[in-house]
Amino acid sequence: AVLQSLDAAWNAKDIDGVMALYGEDAVEVAGPDTFEGKQAIRVVFEDQIYDYTRTCSDFQVEGNKVAYKCVITFIRGGGKTAGFWEATVKNGLIVLNKYISATTP
Repeated sequence: AVLQSLDAAWNAKDIDGVMALYGEDAVEVAGPDTFEGKQAIRVVFEDQIYDYTRTCSDFQVEGNKVAYKCVITFIRGGGKTAGFWEATVKNGLIVLNKYISATTP
């Protein structure tokens, strides 16, 4: 439910709604970049939230970890990309969200 809420808030361009789903000490790993803490993640997301929409699916839950696929659709130009991610959720909040690898949209 948390990751579906993340999609809904992201696609509504609701940065406060997005950040409400992250723990204070959350970590976001996107390729070679790691952002630690809710404020650092917010700065990155504020820069990106208007660039694309995200549609995630294929959620596979094992304990507090969720593996999933996201299709990213760029607002300018409409191109698409996709990737596999893994999130760790504790007490209903994302504490780690990590990009794993690319895939076809």
